[in-house]
Amino acid sequence: MDGTLYQLLILFLLFYFFLIRPELKKAKKHQEMLSALKKGDKVLTRGGLYGTITKVENDNDLSLKIADGVEVVINKIGILSLADEQTSIAAPAPKTSGKTKKSKK
Repeated sequence: MDGTLYQLLILFLLFYFFLIRPELKKAKKHQEMLSALKKGDKVLTRGGLYGTITKVENDNDLSLKIADGVEVVINKIGILSLADEQTSIAAPAPKTSGKTKKSKK
């Protein structure tokens, strides 16, 4: 009986240190990032839209400029990350060579 109890305790500790604890740290870091959002930050929404914060309306809502002349209000919970952490908003154009292939007819 004692051996089984120790095995369960070890299994719980392994789950805690390899699954639960890292998720708690990740959630805490995300919450800190959300509370530090300010005007001018470039963000990525959970829906995949990149935008720039134009106004912090209250504790939970942000005005987000997603294109020229297009501004939306979004809840902070909809922010996935800062865009600088993921990628730049203006992605470079793909390089093309000066040569073009001609198809045979």
